Amino acid sequence: MWNRLGLLIIRRSSSAAKVSTVHQALQRADGTFEAEDGLSRLKNAINAAKSAGTLATLPHTSQYQSFSDSLINGLSTAPPEVAVEYLQCCANHNFTNDKRLIKAAITRCVASPQELSERSLSSALLACATLRNVPRMTEASSALAAEVSRRLSNGENLHPIAVTNMAWALVSLNAWSDSLTPVLIDYLKKQLDTFPFHSIALLLWSLAKAGVTDKDVFSRASQLCCSKGASNYDQRSFLQIAWALATVGHYNQPFFDMLSDKLLAAKGRGFYTPRTLSSISWSLAKAQHYRPDVLDHIADHSLVRLHEFNSHDLGNLAYAFGSLNQPRKDLLVAVAERFFSDPQLRANNLAHANIVWSCIVSDVYPEQLVKHSLSVEALQQVSDRQHPQSPNMHMSKTSMQVLQLHVALTREHPELGLGGLPPEQTRDLLTKSYEAVMSYQQTSVFQRNVWRALEGLGGGRQYYLPEALTRSGYIVDAELLLAPDNKPVLIPRHWYFRTIGYVRDVLLGRRESGVQSEQQLAPTSEERGEEEESTKNLSEILSSMEVTRRRKYINLASDWHGTGHCAHVARRVAVEADGPEHFAMNCNHPLGRTVLKHRQLKAMGWDVISVSPGAKVVCQRSRI
Repeated sequence: MWNRLGLLIIRRSSSAAKVSTVHQALQRADGTFEAEDGLSRLKNAINAAKSAGTLATLPHTSQYQSFSDSLINGLSTAPPEVAVEYLQCCANHNFTNDKRLIKAAITRCVASPQELSERSLSSALLACATLRNVPRMTEASSALAAEVSRRLSNGENLHPIAVTNMAWALVSLNAWSDSLTPVLIDYLKKQLDTFPFHSIALLLWSLAKAGVTDKDVFSRASQLCCSKGASNYDQRSFLQIAWALATVGHYNQPFFDMLSDKLLAAKGRGFYTPRTLSSISWSLAKAQHYRPDVLDHIADHSLVRLHEFNSHDLGNLAYAFGSLNQPRKDLLVAVAERFFSDPQLRANNLAHANIVWSCIVSDVYPEQLVKHSLSVEALQQVSDRQHPQSPNMHMSKTSMQVLQLHVALTREHPELGLGGLPPEQTRDLLTKSYEAVMSYQQTSVFQRNVWRALEGLGGGRQYYLPEALTRSGYIVDAELLLAPDNKPVLIPRHWYFRTIGYVRDVLLGRRESGVQSEQQLAPTSEERGEEEESTKNLSEILSSMEVTRRRKYINLASDWHGTGHCAHVARRVAVEADGPEHFAMNCNHPLGRTVLKHRQLKAMGWDVISVSPGAKVVCQRSRI
């Protein structure tokens, strides 16, 4: 007979008695016993086996197998909450060798999840997360998650800690259910104010991991975090909140200022571990929160402990300084030296890409890093690298990083004598980069406004080229060609709406791009019908610049064309519509990717004009 009070009495009396051997713990295994007593004996047997160093072999002994058989038989009819206690026992002691017992316990829990109390349901999910390597844990957690969703849908006010534990467990098991998201969001909008400090931190981390980005929940949660004050949060909570806000793209300046001040005031070593330093710097970079004093503080402490950093932390640290355009060449040189000093560190391709890119942004080129980045092995890894969820975007980024290094070495700093990419490798990376860019490049409202302002240059005739693709892989928001008298030159119609196939043919030498006449550059008959419709005036070009169309067509910048049309061009001007995403969120500090693009466009012969929000754009044909 199952008696909860009896369970407590047995557990107290058992804990008082010291068990020195596994045999003593299981001495009644050949008899009959209550499952509660079995739970107590299981704990004693595990503790005794741990002390003797025989935990791994415990399930293979005949005495334990007989004991386990009795437990499994009893669990089939036991209340589900007792089965949860068995799961907790195995999880707390990391006892995963007896998979039959764990399977029997989880089967009993899943059979009647509606009978579990709120606390038991939370405990079962936490145990499943801890025992995630045992078969059937993901399926079991999905069934338990369905019960959570049902209770929330019915309006049950679950305890905040229980809800937080459930969210963490489901994320850890990769068993988050889409049906859970709306009911959980509704619950949080009503109950979030009742959550304790640490639960908010873990909950935000879990939601971000699950891909839940509800603006109202994150906004309210970040407000609550700030209202509690920095003294109420430990290091772990700060890191969880910062990572979650940065990951979902919800910016809260008071919180990131509070995090920055907390780091500057920290005196213990807890805030200066490699993982903490890299995590904080990465979060600041993703949130685009620029605090030069904090970044210098992080750099100074990182340099002292750089030998303790792993490849992941080195990559995140370098990425932050490159992304936020913080010039700390001493740190980046030291990071590169540390990264290439250990073959195991060099195996992390993503960290390598982040370090290379950040060095390019900071205009520093450690010789060992450059030579490795341009090696056949490294280039092959770039060609093979893909992101499982967005391979085109990931390929574009990694290909562009190598192409940016090539431009830096060949156009900005040829005096270094470090060489560049071979022509065939350049063509391969350019093709992949173009295909990827065309698949996700989007036009902002600010870009369109700049284009409309540029329309005044020619009274409806095209004196600029919107979204012009350069041979280096950059896309210029608008290109203008100026004659020696500084008047704009008319852009030929055939520079618009080229297919990726045309670009690939030019790169492979199947078509000539540097020809002298418009007849030789004229589009094919297949392209002509589309072009004639779309290049009559600015409004039609703007209306055609949609994502679906851009997947097929692109405009080619002047560096694709020969001297025929460009013979009377004195200046090439790149107009960049630098919207808010090009600057830090808390100040007018340009980000690394924007600074690098402008610098390299200038090195390739363009005059760069940056137009930021709030600027009054007045274009006249007589002057630029």
